Amino acid sequence: MIDGRAYASSATSPYSFYWDTTTAANGSHIITAAAYDAAGNVSSSSVTLTVSNLADTVAPAVTATSPANGSVIGARVTISGTATDNVAVKSMEVYVDGVLKGSSTSGLISVS
Repeated sequence: MIDGRAYASSATSPYSFYWDTTTAANGSHIITAAAYDAAGNVSSSSVTLTVSNLADTVAPAVTATSPANGSVIGARVTISGTATDNVAVKSMEVYVDGVLKGSSTSGLISVS
């Protein structure tokens, strides 16, 4: 059950179900699993969770951390940066004169 309403049932193992939370309202929900035996005995367990399907309408904030703006550099330099986002950073890329030099799927990047 989800919020006291029947959601799905199964008579065979494994007892798992997919819930597309994008169809649910953001906020608190109670998920209850109930098991029944042949004699009609029932046992249940519930968990409370929060659905948060945020619309990502804010661009990430990115900062080039090294080298500093205006630096004079030599033969080899490490380029570093960080990024944050209100939902999640999917990836970061470093370009030098328009040419991709490296990418990362975290909020940190360092390219030599």
